[in-house]
Amino acid sequence: MKRTQVRALTLAILLTLTLCLLPTVAGAVTLSKNRLEFTVGEYKDERFQWQFDDNEKFLNDFDLSGCDSKEYGLEAWSKPDRWISISGTPTKKGGYTGEIIIKVIKSDFTEETKTLFIEIVINEKQTPETPTPTPTPAPAPVERPEVVDYSRCEQALIRGVKEWCNIRQRADISSDIIGRAMLGQRISLICWNEDET
Repeated sequence: MKRTQVRALTLAILLTLTLCLLPTVAGAVTLSKNRLEFTVGEYKDERFQWQFDDNEKFLNDFDLSGCDSKEYGLEAWSKPDRWISISGTPTKKGGYTGEIIIKVIKSDFTEETKTLFIEIVINEKQTPETPTPTPTPAPAPVERPEVVDYSRCEQALIRGVKEWCNIRQRADISSDIIGRAMLGQRISLICWNEDET
């Protein structure tokens, strides 16, 4: 191919691409979000805007019926100043593609319908893991003194003290004090120590 033919072919390709792109750029309607996320059982109100990159006075109507999905517990509403709101408490996990249909009235007063799509995803609610309870250790067994029939024990009279003396758990001065015996009080002797003191 000659250089002039290559240039002509290149220009033809560029011109074709430019003409193909013009309809999509001029007068395009877009959404400020293309994906919304919800969670089962949790109320949420998600809002987004539609935008028109041409003279907005020609936009006069839009339909949100394609965004409604009562099946999932969500509803769509139109808000002032191009806002759209999808809200509710989803009842089940899933998702769908919502359609927003916008009617555009051009400068020559001809009507054109634009359809926009938004992905709506509903996640399953995460249940927090219940911590495993730490087992409570069993209380240490309490040592209970042997039951004694005191009526059959030998009686002793407390004397040789000023007012009182300690009664200990065992016949040992380092043993725990478990009570007091007053001067002149009679007590029951369970047993004697080895030297009978």
